[in-house]
Amino acid sequence: MKNTYLLPLALALLVACKAKPKVNFSVPDTTHFAYHKDSTYQWEINPDTKNVTVALNALKAEEKLDTAGLEKCFDNNVEVYADGSHFKGSINEFAKVMQKQLEPLKSSEIKMNDWESVINKDKTEEWVTIRYSQYFNYKSGKRDSVEYSDDMRFNNGKIGLIREYAMHFPKAK
Repeated sequence: MKNTYLLPLALALLVACKAKPKVNFSVPDTTHFAYHKDSTYQWEINPDTKNVTVALNALKAEEKLDTAGLEKCFDNNVEVYADGSHFKGSINEFAKVMQKQLEPLKSSEIKMNDWESVINKDKTEEWVTIRYSQYFNYKSGKRDSVEYSDDMRFNNGKIGLIREYAMHFPKAK
């Protein structure tokens, strides 16, 4: 009687231990998008954090209304697209523009949401994107806040180009 149970158990073990055929789980992507992207850049996450450090230091200097600290983070030639405006010039000229822009502020506060540093596969372009909320207190007593997303291109460890996208909150009725 014991042998009757052993035979099916042995067969079950043999079947269970038999090598299973390999299954290919990669399925070709058949998604049809409305647009095709230019995939020449082939971006990857940049494991080096130096650019993120520079980007955040620049933002911290702006938050502290410190144009001298801001200058240290930028390349000698700067280009900025921000909220309907465009600047292209030397770091000295940019510092003057920033000083004028920061002059009416009493204080500023930043709440960081996210950042990402990328580099293209041929290592010729490095970008950092930061997303944050900025809260402004003006000397006049006015208060304001704006959501930002900044794309910063780096040249030799310094910010050379900023594309800033701003979302102003609706005025309260």
